[in-house]
Amino acid sequence: MKDKNIIWVDWAKFIGISFVILGHLLQVPTNFSSTILGIIWHWIYLFHMPLFFVVMGYLFKNENSIAWKKILKGLVVPYLIYQMFFAPITLAAHLINGDDVIDTLQKIISGIILGDGYDTSVSYVSCLPAWFLVSTIHLKLLFSKVRITTVTASIAILVSILFSFAQKRIGFDLYGCLDTTIMAIPFFIFGIFLKRVKEMIKRDKLYPRLSSFAIAWGGGIILAVSLCFLLKYNGPYQMNGPTFGKSVVLSYLSGVTGTLMIILLSLTFRYANFVKRVSRNTLFLIFYHWLFIFMLNRIGLRRVLDLQSNPVAQLISIIILTAIILLSSYYVIDILQRKCPIVLGK
Repeated sequence: MKDKNIIWVDWAKFIGISFVILGHLLQVPTNFSSTILGIIWHWIYLFHMPLFFVVMGYLFKNENSIAWKKILKGLVVPYLIYQMFFAPITLAAHLINGDDVIDTLQKIISGIILGDGYDTSVSYVSCLPAWFLVSTIHLKLLFSKVRITTVTASIAILVSILFSFAQKRIGFDLYGCLDTTIMAIPFFIFGIFLKRVKEMIKRDKLYPRLSSFAIAWGGGIILAVSLCFLLKYNGPYQMNGPTFGKSVVLSYLSGVTGTLMIILLSLTFRYANFVKRVSRNTLFLIFYHWLFIFMLNRIGLRRVLDLQSNPVAQLISIIILTAIILLSSYYVIDILQRKCPIVLGK
């Protein structure tokens, strides 16, 4: 598809997955929530997953049929590989804690089937970030059969927001990432309409001005500051769960604001093969970075970061680790593309 060759999309996904890795590393230090690390973490979580759902909608091509083979090969199989890899680790951890073997196995299997990114009363999570693949499957199945018009989009967004209001007020939970998927629908639809608006902008010759460095970065900085105010006033929220701030509407606004910020900045960047390879394999990065962090924690990452009492020093170390994970993934992806591409997903 032509849109997949747009440089800003590659950069937006690259920045997004970088924030995913950074966000998970920020949680490693014991005292992260009481330092600047916690503030940065909450700021990132306002938009880093909405960004992926917006880009997903932007790249989505409605063919009025379900591409079962593509979904199975590109999403379901990698999802099962990622989950099954971590399943023995999850089992061992629970057995060390003295949990019952049969009960633990049943809950791990339930966790793989449901795909929630957290433990529930009936399931244990194995590869936590894999919840994103489940919601991706939901959205692709849903919108392969639903034609997006102004009417259908308005109804879907309204239902999604009303559902989020009810969930926030009542506090119920839907298994299988269904509540997260419903929350993601407005972001997905926003991406679809963003593509249509972008085509209008290009026809009106406004695109070069929007992609100019001064306008893009000026707008990006304004949106970044706006996010700070939204975080301060509305409080944090995240999609895995999901949880909301004081206002559901402002939570959605935070996701859109952060997404537009990244898009504006991405418009100013040029082609880079490193960015292209990483950004087009973000599904694999979901698994790879989680494995990398798991291994680092086994050899004492938390202890090392805790020894750095200065949060700024901790942040610098975390940024360096994020860069190492991204750099190493470039070479791992290259090997897998030649040896075992099914693991990468699409």
